Amino acid sequence: MLDLIEARETGAFLNWRHHEKVARFEALVVFLRARGVEDLQDLRTQLMLEAFRRAMQTLHGIGPKTVDYMGCLVGIDSIAVDRHVRTFARRVGVENDDYHFLRRAFCCAADLLALPRREFDAWLWRRATTSPQTQLGLVL
Repeated sequence: MLDLIEARETGAFLNWRHHEKVARFEALVVFLRARGVEDLQDLRTQLMLEAFRRAMQTLHGIGPKTVDYMGCLVGIDSIAVDRHVRTFARRVGVENDDYHFLRRAFCCAADLLALPRREFDAWLWRRATTSPQTQLGLVL
């Protein structure tokens, strides 16, 4: 990747045209390399460290959702709070919109249901992106 960045071919490699997104990706690659991250295991180990997570968020355009999503991709069981999670929270009456509050709340809900957090997140996503179904009443 570093060779591609040096040759200014990252956009072509990724098939991305948006300069800012390409620059963000390149900055992330350089950041990871500078911290000795060479493979997925290294990344997983580092993402378990709060100091590393905070440092990563100093990169322009990288926030807690990106860090959490990257963690999920390397096997850390968590929930990356996106618009679907936020929409679901509003629908069920959760008024606090703080990212960290919502992540803790939904991770706790998954834990209480004894579901892997990623499965619960996938369920939330499916629920938010499908048409609401009418629940049938029981008539005795």
